Amino acid sequence: MVDADTGWIRNPSNPVLSPSATGWDSLLVLFPRLLYNGSGYQMWYTGAGVNSSQQLPLYSIGYATSSDGVHWIKSGRPVLRHGPTGSWDSDSVSSPSIIYNGSVYMMWYVGAKKVESTGFTWWMYNGIQNFGLATSPDGINWTKYSGNPVMTGGGLDSYVMYSPTVLRVGNQFRMWYTCARSYASQLQICYATSSDGTHWTKNPSPVLNGTGFAPDWDAAGVYSPSVIYDGHVYGMWYSGYQYVAGSSSQSITQIGYATSTDGVTWSRVAGNPVLGPGSDNGWDSNSVDHPCIVEVKPGALRMYYTGWASANSAYPNKIGFADSPAGFALPEFISPAIFVMMTIALASGAVAITRRHTKTISLTVNDLIKKEIIAKPSQFAPATL
Repeated sequence: MVDADTGWIRNPSNPVLSPSATGWDSLLVLFPRLLYNGSGYQMWYTGAGVNSSQQLPLYSIGYATSSDGVHWIKSGRPVLRHGPTGSWDSDSVSSPSIIYNGSVYMMWYVGAKKVESTGFTWWMYNGIQNFGLATSPDGINWTKYSGNPVMTGGGLDSYVMYSPTVLRVGNQFRMWYTCARSYASQLQICYATSSDGTHWTKNPSPVLNGTGFAPDWDAAGVYSPSVIYDGHVYGMWYSGYQYVAGSSSQSITQIGYATSTDGVTWSRVAGNPVLGPGSDNGWDSNSVDHPCIVEVKPGALRMYYTGWASANSAYPNKIGFADSPAGFALPEFISPAIFVMMTIALASGAVAITRRHTKTISLTVNDLIKKEIIAKPSQFAPATL
């Protein structure tokens, strides 16, 4: 199925990752986050099982591997779980961002601590959220940082903070994440920087908001960014939502694209949204969100995402992907097209995407490694525990 507006092609095997029949991820799977090393894929995802004692699902982070990005082998259990009773992440861990620094995998994730207050209850969590850091030699065995949490909520993110995407640019870590000030606030995308990945300075204002103008597809709010950087320009794929007519709770989410020269000031492309809901009664027929962009070969992008068959407060959720067709040129607005890797996507060889009305620009992965933007793992651990 080809998206009429943008050319993204849904894979006929979708969904490629579904809840298990039983166990810790039997209720839902969402938030796909991937690495690709040129010959195989790693996926970290958020899952939850049925738990009648919880008002909302108790989330954990799982792991799966694939040789083709279509057929996945799950790990037998979560690779990161919630912390002990009373800890800052005692009730859920979810929505990670993973990078590889040349020797160690680094994961920033959201941890939630349950609070008996309607002031901290929304569709995903019923507690206070903060960000933590964990490291791993193989992507499976993780050690939580002893100084967690590395970022706590307050001000712009007092009510909601989750779904980070982290890049290392030069000697600086840069993070874009979902934020909200209060129950009545719309979801926004906030930004923070760090020299070491543990001490973060927040931008004083969100860097992307919902338009606020119905019937815009992202009028009510934006969230869950996936950011890439080509050494000159940033590209962000993000989720946006608008409420169903006559409803203040049910919404339709879609995926859009924006560009920036500094990571702070963003311009939406004219052709948004770039991916909308799928066919009637299908696994993603109500909404699509939580994008993750992967460069699978020069000039070819793959977008993994979460699909919803019904309103956003209902389950199950599943994960699928869409491919850009051969020779697809990313839509331009006021900035050059983004043409390389997302924050957690790694590929080999030259990366080249033709800009509209301009010559082809190429950048090798070795160039990116020299710029300290990414590192490429030569191998990764299979999904066995």
